[in-house]
Parts: sequence; structure tokens; C-alpha cells
Amino acid sequence: MAKQTLVFESAKELSLSGGMIVITDKDSGEVVIRPIEDVQMIMVDNHSVRITIPLITKLVKHNVGIVFCDEKHMPTSMMMDLDSNTLQSKRFQHQPRNVLKNPL
Repeated sequence: MAKQTLVFESAKELSLSGGMIVITDKDSGEVVIRPIEDVQMIMVDNHSVRITIPLITKLVKHNVGIVFCDEKHMPTSMMMDLDSNTLQSKRFQHQPRNVLKNPL
């Protein structure tokens, strides 16, 4: 089966339950559930979309890219698993370790 790209252009809440993506429409309350294994990418194109940290963690571990768009509907950033990107992992390994431990 081909993997899906999910695009969210209206107010939704995305969460994790039992290894599944739970998509709740904030206006109607309608709930849709999708297996993470069926998803290749998620595009968030609405600033009213809420996504939980446990879901983000699970998506990234399953190599699901998450793209965030700005108010002009242009992609501005992307989350992806660092372990699957070997070039990026190597760059992180060579960075100095003397980062601020308590930035606040």
C-alpha cells in the first residue's frame, strides 16, 4: 500500500493513542484514526492545528516527516529523524559539547 501525505488546512488536534494518529476536528468534534505506518508525511498548514509531543516523537521515530507552513501557506520548517539522516547526524557528532546547560 502507498504511504499517505496528510495535509491539515483547518483547526485540528493531533494526538497519539495506541500507536495510531488520532485526528480530532476542533469545530465538529469528528474523530478520524490513522495508523502511523500508513503515513509518509504530515503538512501543517494552519496555525490552529495542535499536535502533541508524544505524537511528534512517535512520528519522527517512524520516519514520518512533519512540515510546518507559514501564513502564506509556504513551507518554513521540517522535522525529521536525525538518525535516518546520516550527514546531519555526523554534523551533530562533531559539534562542540559546551552548550548552555541552563539557558533560562
